[in-house]
Amino acid sequence: MDSQQQDRYWCPPLLHRAALAFLLALWQDRRDSAIAVLRRKERFWDNLITPLFGTLAPPSDSTEPCVLETCALVMKIVGLEIFYVVSGSLETSLREGLRRLAGARRYEFWSQYVRAAVEGVAKREEEGFCCFQETQMLISAWRMLLILSTSHGDVMQLTDDATKLKLFTDVLEATRAALTTPTSVACLRLGSMMATLLLVLLKQWRSVVSAAPDVLAPLALILESVLQADQQMMDRTKAKIFSALLSVLQIQGLNGGDISQLPQLLLSVCETVKDEALRLVDSTRHMTQSGEVGEDEDSMETDSPRGPQKDQRDGVCVLALHLAKELCRSDEDEHWVSVLGRVPVLPAVLNGVELSLRSRHNLYFTEAALHLLLTLARSPQGAAAVAGAGIIQTICLPLLSVYEGSPNGASQSFSRKSQDAACWPGVYRLCMSLMESLLKTLRHNFIHQALDFVGVHQERILQCLNAVRSVQSLSCLDEADHTVGFLLQLSSFCQDWQFHLPQLLQDVQVNLCYLCQTCTYLLHGKKMLHHYLQAKNGETLPPAHLPKTQRPPQPLSKEAGGGEREEAEQKAVLAVQCSLLKILSKTLATLQHFTPDCCQILVDQTMDLAEYRTLFVLSFTTPAFDPDVAPSFGTLLATINVALSMLGEVEKKKEPVALSIAALASSEEIQVLKSLLMFTMENCFYVLVSQAARCLKDPSVVPRDKQRLKQELSSELSTLLSSLSRHFRRGSPSSPAGAILPPSQKPPTPSSKAGPEGQEPFIQLVQAFIRLVQR
Repeated sequence: MDSQQQDRYWCPPLLHRAALAFLLALWQDRRDSAIAVLRRKERFWDNLITPLFGTLAPPSDSTEPCVLETCALVMKIVGLEIFYVVSGSLETSLREGLRRLAGARRYEFWSQYVRAAVEGVAKREEEGFCCFQETQMLISAWRMLLILSTSHGDVMQLTDDATKLKLFTDVLEATRAALTTPTSVACLRLGSMMATLLLVLLKQWRSVVSAAPDVLAPLALILESVLQADQQMMDRTKAKIFSALLSVLQIQGLNGGDISQLPQLLLSVCETVKDEALRLVDSTRHMTQSGEVGEDEDSMETDSPRGPQKDQRDGVCVLALHLAKELCRSDEDEHWVSVLGRVPVLPAVLNGVELSLRSRHNLYFTEAALHLLLTLARSPQGAAAVAGAGIIQTICLPLLSVYEGSPNGASQSFSRKSQDAACWPGVYRLCMSLMESLLKTLRHNFIHQALDFVGVHQERILQCLNAVRSVQSLSCLDEADHTVGFLLQLSSFCQDWQFHLPQLLQDVQVNLCYLCQTCTYLLHGKKMLHHYLQAKNGETLPPAHLPKTQRPPQPLSKEAGGGEREEAEQKAVLAVQCSLLKILSKTLATLQHFTPDCCQILVDQTMDLAEYRTLFVLSFTTPAFDPDVAPSFGTLLATINVALSMLGEVEKKKEPVALSIAALASSEEIQVLKSLLMFTMENCFYVLVSQAARCLKDPSVVPRDKQRLKQELSSELSTLLSSLSRHFRRGSPSSPAGAILPPSQKPPTPSSKAGPEGQEPFIQLVQAFIRLVQR
C-alpha cells in the first residue's frame, strides 16, 4: 500500500488491486475494529488515494484493466468513508487528501476520463472494447462519488460552481453519447447509469443548471433516440429522461420559447402519452375483469422487460403527462395546438381517466392527466379542445365512484389527510378546479355542461359547504375553496341556473350564507379555533396541517421546544385562518351575483325585486356556530369587523410572536393577506348595501323594521368607515377584485384617485347609502 512501493515488482498492479478489494470488503461489511486500526496507520489515506493522482492513457488506447479497477476501488472506499463518518470526524490526512484532489483539478480529470470512456464504448461497442467490465466499474464508482458530492460538497472540497458546471456538462455529454446511438446492451447499460446520475445532479445542483447553456436541446435529442430504441429494455431509461426534461423545464424554462426542437419534442411526448394511455386502459380492463389488484412500484434504477402496464408515480405514462403539461404551459407560440390536432392524445387520455374513475385504479395517472387538462383549460383553444373531446361525459358520472365508494357514504371523504398526499378526494378537487377553469374560459359555451356537473354532484357540493363547520382540516378547506370557486363562476349565469335547477340554486344560496357565518365565527375567535383544532386532532396540532414550507422538521422536546412548538401551532392556526379567509372572500363574491346590483337598486325606483331572494334576515345578532341561528345583517357587519381586526393585527409590529401575524408570515404572504382582507370587506360592503336596499324597498317589510334597519346601519357603517379610513391614510393594500370582475368593473388601485378625496369606489358607495338612509 505504500505509495513509494506501488507499481514496483514487489507490489505489482494485480497485487495492489487485490489488497484494495480486501479493504473495500472491510468497509462494505463495516468491520469497525479493523477499519479503526487502518485509520490510525500513518499515511494510510495518503497511500490509499495515490492512484487517483496518476496519469492514465486515454480510454481509446490499450489501458491495463487492473489499473481502472484499482482506481474504482479507491473511489468506493473514499466514498464509503465520507458517507458513514460525520464530516467533522474525518481523519485530517483524508481531508487534506481531498483538498489536494480538488487543488490538482483531479475531479475535472476523472470527469473528462469517464466521459471519454463512455464515448469510447459507444463508438466501439462491447465486443470491440477490451476492458468493458473494468470501465463499467470505474464509471459506477465515479457516479457514487459524484452523487455523494451533492450532499457532502464541503467535505470533498467540491463547492466551486465552475467546476460543478464542467462535471455536469461531462455527464450530459456522456449520457448523450451512450443513448443517441444505443446499438448494444453495453450502451444501454451505461446510458441508464449516466441518466440516473444526470437526474440526481439536475435535482441537487439547480443553481448550477440554471446558469448552464441550453440543456433542453441535447435532452430532446436523447429522448428521440431512446423512444426509437428497444422498448423491452428502455422503460426505466425513458422515465429518467422524461424526469430530467421536467427538471430542466422547471429550472431553465424554454428560454423565451427559442428552441427549434420544441414542435418535435411535443409531438414525441404526445405520441408517448397516447400509446401509454392506451396500454394502461387495456391493462386496467384486463385487471378489473380478472379481479387482480396491481401494486404501485417506485423504482428508477434498473431496466427490466416490460410486463403488464402499471400505474407508477415515476412511470413513463405519468411522467410523460407531467412533461406534456409543462411544455404546454411554457409554449408561448402554442405549437401544442397543431400537435393536438395531429395526435389523438385527448381521446386516449380521457378514455383512461373515465375507466380509472369508474374502477378507482390508476390514481397517479388520473391526477397527472387532470393536471394536463387543467393547464389546457386555461387558454381558449385548449379549453375548447378539452370540452370538445367530451370531458363532461368522461368525469361527470364516473366521478361519483370517487366519493361514493365507502360504505358509510360520501361524508367519509372529508378526511383529515394532508392535501399534499395523492388521494382520490384530491382527484375530486382537481375535477372541480377543471370545471371552474373551463367555465371561466369558455363562459356561456360551457354553461350547460357545468349545470349537468353541478346537478349530478349537488349532494356532495352541499355537504362540502356544510362540512367546514365540523372539519377544519386543510384538505377539507381546500375542497370547500375549490367548490366555492366553481360556484363563483357559475353564479354569473343565474338566469340559466334558475331555469334549469331552481331548487338547487336556492339551496346553494342558503348554504353559502351559512358558510359565510361559519367562516366569520371561526375567524373571530382565534383561541376558539385553536381549541377546535386541538380537540379534533389531538393534544397538539400535527405538522401535517401546515403547508410544506411551514412544517416543523422534528418533534421537539418539552424542555427546549416549548416556544417553537407554540409557534408551530400558531402557524397551523394561521394556515387554517388563511384558508377560511379565501373561502369567505369567494363566498361573498358569489353572493354578490345573487343580490341586486348596488348602483341599480339605489337609483332605479322601478327595479323588479322578485327575481332576487332575501339572503340575510333582518336582525343584528352576532354570528353563531349553531346552524339553527339564521345568517343576518349582524353576520355581514361582524364579517367587516373581523376583516378590519385582522388587518390591524397584520400591521402591528410590536406584538409577541405568539400573537403577531407579521411575525409568523413572510412579507409576500402578508401582502397577499392584506389584499384578501380588503377584497373580503369590499364584497361584504356590496352585499350588505344591496341586501339592505332590497329590504328598504320591499313592501312586505313593516315600516318599523325598516326604521330600525336604517338606524342600525347608519350607526354601524359610519363607525366602520371611520376605522377603515385610518387604514387608507396609512396606505391601504390593493384588492384582488380585478381578477374576478370584468374589465369595466375593476376598481382602481388605492394609489389612484377615485374621486375628489381619493377614496375607493366602494367607500363612496357606502357613504351614498348612509346619506340615503339618514334622510
